[in-house]
Amino acid sequence: MPGEGSHPQDRAAYSRLFDEHAEAVHAHALRSTGDSALADEVVSLTFLEAWRLRDRLRTEAVRPRARLLGIATDVLRNTARSARRHRAALFRLPPREPVPDFADEVVGRIAAGTAWPSPGCSTASAANGSSTGRACSCSASGRCWSGTARGGGPATR
Repeated sequence: MPGEGSHPQDRAAYSRLFDEHAEAVHAHALRSTGDSALADEVVSLTFLEAWRLRDRLRTEAVRPRARLLGIATDVLRNTARSARRHRAALFRLPPREPVPDFADEVVGRIAAGTAWPSPGCSTASAANGSSTGRACSCSASGRCWSGTARGGGPATR
């Protein structure tokens, strides 16, 4: 990152480079993507790459704006490729099973004052005793108890 173990002249030159060319890089990215937030990201990645390549850029005779726009174009290609791969990976995932809407059942139970059975306690076992040895009891307020059939006493959840 700029400033960490770098020469002060590098930081000053990088700051000038950014001040002079960031708008042009952003305009290029915005034209290519149509998305301001993505264009900001492209500018950030472009100047990060320029900082990483600063020794090589110093020795090249290429104009800085042309070099930065070239880096931005590469970043745009990489970003598009990454987005394509992400979409393809999402497409390969199995479809999500629809989750049934239980809101109508809840409203119906509240209106009827019907109790909800506790986990491991079905409505049938609450009325008749469970075949698994668990006894269940539900009150009209919706509170359910379950315990063993051997008289171990009701256990609340």
